[in-house]
Amino acid sequence: MTLRIGRKATAALTASVLLWGLAAVPAMAEDAWVSSLTNAGKGFSSRWWTDTRSDTSSTRVRFSSCEGGSNSNYLVKKVRLTLWRDNGIFPDFNHGDVTSLCDNELASWGRMEYKGSYQWTVGNMYVDYLGAGDYAWIPGGRVTVPRVSTGY
Repeated sequence: MTLRIGRKATAALTASVLLWGLAAVPAMAEDAWVSSLTNAGKGFSSRWWTDTRSDTSSTRVRFSSCEGGSNSNYLVKKVRLTLWRDNGIFPDFNHGDVTSLCDNELASWGRMEYKGSYQWTVGNMYVDYLGAGDYAWIPGGRVTVPRVSTGY
């Protein structure tokens, strides 16, 4: 016995298979960019980017490693970063701080609730003076990062 399927049934079956196939694809990041930092201090700003909320990805940053800025006598262990959203004529909206551990791990602010233009800024740094094991958060440090990945 041969089963015959009409054109409409074939089209519906094909569309169903395609939709199920697309549903199985994991959500991809909306976008990402890679840069570096050289001798960046507190207040240094990344470039602005636009998050259109077309996916479920979190806003995150990854520092490959951290070195003290030029002429530094300290080792940088962590860098605090603040995420800002452009708020038009009003002050930019602060989405809070995360800490990069300078070890190629992700630091994430989570998924943004609003479409908009965003940037992160460098804050205080956790450093070891002269490699003596005396770690402290300092506001006046400088950091060089060979590879900074930002995704959203």
